[in-house]
Amino acid sequence: MSLLSDAELDEGAIWEAVADPGVPQLGELLWVVDLNRQSLDRVVPDIPTQRLAGIFEAAGWQVITLKWGRLINEVFAQAGGHHLRNRLETMPNEEYQRLLRLEADHLALHLVEEVEDDYERKEFEQLLSRLGPNLLAVAIRDLSGHDMEQLLASFAQADDQRPTVVFAYTITGKGLPTQGHPYNYSTLLTEQQMHQRAHDCGVALEEPWQRFAPDNEPGQAVRSTSAGTAA
Repeated sequence: MSLLSDAELDEGAIWEAVADPGVPQLGELLWVVDLNRQSLDRVVPDIPTQRLAGIFEAAGWQVITLKWGRLINEVFAQAGGHHLRNRLETMPNEEYQRLLRLEADHLALHLVEEVEDDYERKEFEQLLSRLGPNLLAVAIRDLSGHDMEQLLASFAQADDQRPTVVFAYTITGKGLPTQGHPYNYSTLLTEQQMHQRAHDCGVALEEPWQRFAPDNEPGQAVRSTSAGTAA
């Protein structure tokens, strides 16, 4: 298994490897492409994932795409949900990244401001009103690349007779004050922000290497894995 970013797909060597005539014969080869729409110093320009998927498929790869999480898919299924899906899926990467930095109270207004049809706008506004600003803010960040269950399910679908690529949409720095910022790769958190993040994760900043408690689920998983490795 290899993990790549979407920006790394700009490299010619990647496509030389993908198109190598021997690669389609390789089973149990899995690439996960982290589609976070950012590189070190910019938002990655719009390149339709369908086009990238087509190149992999033409080279004999299996392609699995993980974009929206379970919460937002439930929203899409509601009355008016198709307007939100269409709005999110047709906006440029730069606009989506800006959405991540908007205050929750401003999201709904931004999303509907380009809807020209009065009936569609009303239906869209009703959906956003039912959701409320806080749930809407959570929903637009619900990308399946952050969902471990969905990731593991995609790995289970991998064809062991040929290479597989999983396109997993994510947000760089999700949950941090810098999420979505085009320069967040080089942005440092303040000490206060670091303490807050540690608190949110249930750990202490002063003890960065503390172990999981042996009686909780993560601690039991670590102990079980360690015992299996030792065996």
